[in-house]
Amino acid sequence: MQLSEHVHMLEVTFQVPVSPEQQLERVVNLYLIYGAKSVILVDSGVAGAEKQVLAHLAASGRQPQDLRLLVLTHSHPDHIGAAAPL
Repeated sequence: MQLSEHVHMLEVTFQVPVSPEQQLERVVNLYLIYGAKSVILVDSGVAGAEKQVLAHLAASGRQPQDLRLLVLTHSHPDHIGAAAPL
């Protein structure tokens, strides 16, 4: 979702198991800030979210190497899970 000319928000859905029979549906928001030549990502999402981030970059005409800075706001797994692959 494009919030402004330079800011896009990605909603990454994931499940939290609470028992063998039940999982809670959750969402974490990531923010891509587009500059003229580079992109900043605020939080990386859960493990596996890198696919969604890279797909969004490609859909907006950007390359993975355009991602120049990753800002992690805190160390919860839903905010840092895809940091290493990104």
